Amino acid sequence: MNWKTIHGEGDNPLLPGTHVIEAYGIAFDPPVNMAEISEVIQQIGAQARIYVSDCIKINKKLRKALPGDNPQLRLLATKVLEQILDAHREKTGETIMILRVNDKKLSKESRNIPNEECETHKKLVAKYCGDEKPMQADDLNCALVITACEDRVLLEESRVKMRTKISLTPNALWEAVRTNVKHAEDSWRPKLIDTLVANGWVLFMNDGKVNLLPYGRGVPAYNKKLHAADHPAWARNPAIKWEV
Repeated sequence: MNWKTIHGEGDNPLLPGTHVIEAYGIAFDPPVNMAEISEVIQQIGAQARIYVSDCIKINKKLRKALPGDNPQLRLLATKVLEQILDAHREKTGETIMILRVNDKKLSKESRNIPNEECETHKKLVAKYCGDEKPMQADDLNCALVITACEDRVLLEESRVKMRTKISLTPNALWEAVRTNVKHAEDSWRPKLIDTLVANGWVLFMNDGKVNLLPYGRGVPAYNKKLHAADHPAWARNPAIKWEV
């Protein structure tokens, strides 16, 4: 580790400096006394070693609970565990990582796949968007289309209780538009995907079919570190209707 130190007030100029201005690539302004830095490192180091040891013990117990002689039952147990971890993440925002052999992780968000999901979204956008321009924001019909799709999403969320279980294809969303916007025109349909993507929706694959959902926690490609907030659609109450 490369520490950078300077002399503080009262330091002997013939001895090494006692104040740290950089450690572990972190700059300190004002400089911090080396004794304080050392105390923090010792404390976190001791607790980290305990944490790692406890994690190893718990992981061993968990692995023992997985069926070992039947691949199908082991896969079933793994799926159940994934569902529990994902439900916990959606409810609390906390990600619990469980490591297996070869450093594979069970929780969907813990598998380090947001980059892959983002790439999938980009590829699907390139494939399905661009031929049609999205409906313009100043077009009232655009608001009605988006609202109908959001209502369909929120209805599905209330039914399945978990965003990871929501499955909505472009066809299902278009049916929601046709049902709720009585004057909907067939010419709008080719613009639907472009319009939703332009308004913060994510394209992803689900059981071999293209799905769309507003960006947010529990949705593929969601990255809490980059965007802590959900798409505003998730906070809407579909029971509230506005006069327009």
